[in-house]
Amino acid sequence: MSATTEPTPAPAPSAPASCDLSTQCGHCGGPMRQEHAHYRCTMCGQRDSCCDGPY
Repeated sequence: MSATTEPTPAPAPSAPASCDLSTQCGHCGGPMRQEHAHYRCTMCGQRDSCCDGPY
């Protein structure tokens, strides 16, 4: 008589890493610098405005 084993359940998917767009550029991942009404990436210059950003 052979012993049967139950298959091991797959691990639950982990939550995706969050990206704080006020500290990390959504374009290149570089550090953001706060300017008057927006943030600007110090690496690529990408600007994220308070008016047209994802907030």
